[in-house]
Amino acid sequence: MWDDDDYCVVSRFQMIQQRSHTVDSGVSSHPVSLACLTRADRTFDIEFQGYLSNHAKHAIVALDRLHAPESRVQGYWDEYTTLTPYSLQLHKVDHDWENLHPIANDKEWNELRGKKQQWQEQVVYMNEQLKNKYHGDTSQLVQAYATVDLLHGIAGALTHGVIHLGWGIDADSPWMITEGLAYLNFCHVGVAPEKLQTNQHSED
Repeated sequence: MWDDDDYCVVSRFQMIQQRSHTVDSGVSSHPVSLACLTRADRTFDIEFQGYLSNHAKHAIVALDRLHAPESRVQGYWDEYTTLTPYSLQLHKVDHDWENLHPIANDKEWNELRGKKQQWQEQVVYMNEQLKNKYHGDTSQLVQAYATVDLLHGIAGALTHGVIHLGWGIDADSPWMITEGLAYLNFCHVGVAPEKLQTNQHSED
């Protein structure tokens, strides 16, 4: 399942190793930014305390756009992932990504919509769809899955599903894009007119 931001590498240690190799050997390589590494991070869940959205990567993209020095990016990441502004800690993912099985198909994807279950498995499914069906083209993946039905549910998690997806698109981060699509499906709360009418009738 590993593609997308694997180009960034997945740990600070690996980045240091790469830089060390470049200095020691004199071999030039493409620089790996800290912002790129943190966007690819798989340590933390998309929510914590059951309902709060994880904003860590959003700020990293913003700092990168502002050309903040790596010390500022690292400082923010360390502070937020240690203790959020809510004085609450982020929740680490429940399952090891490497051993996680994706959901089965689009039918299961639709059945899970709005149930706030199996976010990780949905991310893996999106990542596999991106790799195997859309050959790494995130635009095609978004067009295929960010459908009207899905976007009608953007109110879920106070719109943080589409916020995460948007930051992923802005950062050109395939991993964040798959996270965002999965989060939209995970936290979906329908706001389509027919849904609102159904809710109104049920209250009557």
